[in-house]
Amino acid sequence: MFQSRSWRWVVLFVSSVSGAFFVQGSLVEAAQAVTPGAIKEVIPNVAQASTAKIWRAWLDAILAKHPDVVSAKEKLLAAQANHQAALSGFLPQVSSTGSGTYSGGGASSGAMSYAASVQVGQSLFAGFEDQLKRDRTELQMKLAEVDFEKVKSQVEFEAKNGAIEWQYAKDAVRVAQSVLKRREKNADLVSLRFESGRENKGSALLSKAYLAQANLEKFQAENLVRIARAHLAKTIQSASDLNEEAELGEIPEFTSSAVSPVKADFQMQLLSTSEVNAIASHHFDFQRSQLSTAVSEVDLSLTKKNFYPTLGLAGSLGRVGPTFFPENTHWSVGLNLTIPIYNGGRDFQGFAAAQSMARAAHADEVGQVLDLRSMIIETHVAWTESAQKLKVAENFYLAASLRAEVARERYANGLASFEDWDLVENDLIQREKTQITAKKDLLMAESKWQREARQ
Repeated sequence: MFQSRSWRWVVLFVSSVSGAFFVQGSLVEAAQAVTPGAIKEVIPNVAQASTAKIWRAWLDAILAKHPDVVSAKEKLLAAQANHQAALSGFLPQVSSTGSGTYSGGGASSGAMSYAASVQVGQSLFAGFEDQLKRDRTELQMKLAEVDFEKVKSQVEFEAKNGAIEWQYAKDAVRVAQSVLKRREKNADLVSLRFESGRENKGSALLSKAYLAQANLEKFQAENLVRIARAHLAKTIQSASDLNEEAELGEIPEFTSSAVSPVKADFQMQLLSTSEVNAIASHHFDFQRSQLSTAVSEVDLSLTKKNFYPTLGLAGSLGRVGPTFFPENTHWSVGLNLTIPIYNGGRDFQGFAAAQSMARAAHADEVGQVLDLRSMIIETHVAWTESAQKLKVAENFYLAASLRAEVARERYANGLASFEDWDLVENDLIQREKTQITAKKDLLMAESKWQREARQ
């Protein structure tokens, strides 16, 4: 007993230099934690940089083949092609025609005639339609770019969460195995005391029931691994056999970043208004809302073109004759002017509809900003609270593990009742489960924050 305690306090003392200590293989931050800045000054962040590279390579491999990303990329390429096609309104339109006609009437025999010509047309003024269409396709191209980046961010977020769930499932198996071993030792200890007449039969049966429950929880944890694996395979679009872990490739462990949202215990680093606005201005939804508003403004301007005259230049050069290739030259040049007068009020109603859509887009943009500000603050608070919850859970687990050692010794020596020892044992097991759950919640909260803040 003394040696075990001495070892734990030696580990605590040695590891306190870096502001953290290990208990049964889990990283637990000290109550008086060293600040992140001090840690960076003392310990090179080589491992974290290496982990970041592994994560980036893993995510890039997923993005390269994920159908949602491929679809978004193709839509972006289509938008870029449409943007290039919008230049056609500024360039002359050239076409050529050729014909051969056999005609006749009455008793006369028929005759062949041939014609070949080249037509050239150039729009001189179309009510600013050509420039507006060019502007609209440019905005649509930017929308496709935002959608492409948003899809990649969402796929990364889902892949991270899948890896976190997979990691949590494996932690749950580890904890279940640890609990099973503990329940086996406890059942043996209670059985010995019962056989020696120092414990009642109810306590012996309860310890066996705990052992059966531990076996059930281990079975459930192993099933959770299988379920998490299936979800992860779906997320990263892997068709691997669920029984072959190697088929999914090496899944990196997602760890919390060195940047903590907490200055000290229960002192949150509040986001200033300027920081919230800066994050919101770079958010995909805000950028999309801005671009959608701009598109509605262009659509409004496009409806005005119906009130302007159009002017175009057209010319043709060709040959006609009874033989092929025809020898008689024919040409023409002309200006085409079209002035709209009245079309049943369609243009006025179309303009009014476009005005309403533009005002609606502006209102949606304002609402989007308000929603994003609220969501950003809520996400940051959730990340902060989850970091504090993990600290609390780790402190509880440390205390429970030390209390369990003392209670076991006291019970084995007859200095504590089974009921008192049972309470301490159950508390330790529950604290260990709470710890890995808090770890998962922190990683997921941080993953969501990284997605919303585009970090």
